[in-house]
Amino acid sequence: MKKTALIFVSAFTLILASCSPPTLCECLTAPGGDPSNDKPSGCKDVIEGRYGTTTPSTEQMESDYYECKGE
Repeated sequence: MKKTALIFVSAFTLILASCSPPTLCECLTAPGGDPSNDKPSGCKDVIEGRYGTTTPSTEQMESDYYECKGE
């Protein structure tokens, strides 16, 4: 019974983790051109929430990008 419960909890945790939106840093540093469309699923909402638009300028994203890269 304990083993079944452990498997259920593990599966549930993995499902929740896969449903969580990406972080701003994941969106800004992932390969691809357009940060709201070519990036991991959910980046469009993350980008729009941070910058108020799905097409922010390079200047808007610059300081966040360098902070994510640790430079």
